[in-house]
Amino acid sequence: MKNPIPGIVAWSLAASAACAACPTQADLAHGIELKRNDPFLGTVWTTTDQGLTEARMTERDGEVSDVSAIYAHALAVTHRIDESGTLELVYETDPSTLDALQIGQLWHSTLRLLYDGSEIADGTVSITRLEDGEQTVGECTYRVWIVRSEQRLSGFSDTNFDYVYAPGLGLNLAAIRLDDRGDPVTGVFFDTIRAR
Repeated sequence: MKNPIPGIVAWSLAASAACAACPTQADLAHGIELKRNDPFLGTVWTTTDQGLTEARMTERDGEVSDVSAIYAHALAVTHRIDESGTLELVYETDPSTLDALQIGQLWHSTLRLLYDGSEIADGTVSITRLEDGEQTVGECTYRVWIVRSEQRLSGFSDTNFDYVYAPGLGLNLAAIRLDDRGDPVTGVFFDTIRAR
């Protein structure tokens, strides 16, 4: 009988190599890249002294736009920077406490919205962990939380999103915008993920 061990070892090594190719939270030190092919959307996430940062490039109708953002937590953006200026969200509740969110639990904070340093609105954000599951991006599958975020700011339309958040990775792997009834309007899902 042919010795099966070399085949098993080769299969194990191939499986290990495939698993090793999937980014982990440690890869944020050098960057994790998520891409959607059509329409093109590319994001690179890194950890810096300022926090979790995102560099985003989108292309629509041949026009390319770049936006950068800083997060206190993947579910709590603090700065959005583009050619028109800087928007800043200030949270009363510490966003790091989102890591302790349980299924069915609500996290709440008051907000202040600043534009280039001047306050232009105030309001609230509520984030609820709805359920857990798995999300596959390319060849990689992650355990995720399905989270609903409801933001209310004076003078602005209500903003409701469902996020697919991978706590072990520290990133959102998908985002679905909802209408006032909670029905999906648009969504962002990625085709590939890789460590840089």
